[in-house]
Amino acid sequence: YLETRESVDAYNKSLSRTLPRGLSSGADSSSNVGNYALFFTHDSSFNCKLDSYNSSLTKNTVQLTEKISSNSGASIGSYALFGGGDTISSQGGEYYGTPTGTVITFNTNLTKSSATSLSVARENCKTGKNNQYALFAGGSTDSSGYMGNVDAYNNSLTKTTAQTISAQYSLSSLIDGAKTGGDVLFPESLYGACAHVYNDSLTKSIITIASGLYIDVTASTKKYAVIRCFRYEETGNFEGINYQKVIKINSSLVESIVSENEMSDIHYAGAAFCEGNLVFAGGQEGFNNSNIA
Repeated sequence: YLETRESVDAYNKSLSRTLPRGLSSGADSSSNVGNYALFFTHDSSFNCKLDSYNSSLTKNTVQLTEKISSNSGASIGSYALFGGGDTISSQGGEYYGTPTGTVITFNTNLTKSSATSLSVARENCKTGKNNQYALFAGGSTDSSGYMGNVDAYNNSLTKTTAQTISAQYSLSSLIDGAKTGGDVLFPESLYGACAHVYNDSLTKSIITIASGLYIDVTASTKKYAVIRCFRYEETGNFEGINYQKVIKINSSLVESIVSENEMSDIHYAGAAFCEGNLVFAGGQEGFNNSNIA
């Protein structure tokens, strides 16, 4: 059982923290469009709402007709997209989920519409974008397990089916994408990691990154894909993370080190980029470095 949290932490470009009004309920996914940060939420009865925060952190909430959980958020051009997930139905007081390919969109005025459905209905897709497309990669269903399908949407919300990901290690380890300044890469997080790269023409390639390490967090700056890696060891009486490294990958897909140190008991984190500052939340306080801008 996972307890949901509705609190929101906001950071400006000076990394000053503000606590705006909390979410309506726990968020399944998030995206952004125009001047808005968007959160797709649902309550314990799977009644869905869209919470939006403008540049002044004023919150607005819209009740949605859908009952969906485990969807994924992306953005491209003037649109935020929320795709896939489980459509929830109830019977005898119990809730049941059926995979869906539905893609709900919001423009810069937060007008709701829809785009062509995903090629295969699935939940928990990993998302990312390059210069031309927002991509929904991977995902799973109870019946088919993890899959490697990739759907791409351009600025006009025209859908293209991209080359499928064939896992080098495990599709279950696929994590959200990061943008190098051009291409988008989707890492597999397992030891001896690799990344599946899609350029602006949706041509796919595979590169090796973070050799000998696990990956848990990705982020995108203006020029680089930034990835946090770690080493996990079970030695004697010690079991845990004892080394972490942050790497950046440029538009030529060349990897270099931003920082590295010996640390223990680092928890998994999320990351976001704001005006020259890369912030890791939930595991490390974050830092700024002109080399990642």
